[in-house]
Amino acid sequence: MCVRFRNLYLTEGIQSYDEAGNFISVPGSCHENCTVDFIMFRPHEREETERVIRCTLKEIMMSVDLDEVTSKYIRGRLEEDLDMDLGEFKPFIDQEMLTILGQMDAATEIFDHVYLGSEWNASNLEELQKNGLV
Repeated sequence: MCVRFRNLYLTEGIQSYDEAGNFISVPGSCHENCTVDFIMFRPHEREETERVIRCTLKEIMMSVDLDEVTSKYIRGRLEEDLDMDLGEFKPFIDQEMLTILGQMDAATEIFDHVYLGSEWNASNLEELQKNGLV
């Protein structure tokens, strides 16, 4: 179960510190009924949000014609799918779009057993096996 709060997605109960610095834990089952405005989030929760963004972004990019859409459209669709403002994640999203785009491009055969591709292509065992290179 994912919980959205202040542009962060959490997959477990909220564990953080209150304003006085005391450790608190709010079980995931009661977060709807609890007041959590005072909670300060730890860095691992941002990483979890980035993981959710990365997975959703990949799904979006695989479902559209990348020759026909803009990065602005993809970001807008991502915000719509996740139902949140992703302004603070813009640099992360831009970098992930480039990474995913590179992973989606297949290597090009130049000669028998000679392919031109990216670092991703060279480290993708499944693609190497499919092309008979390993």
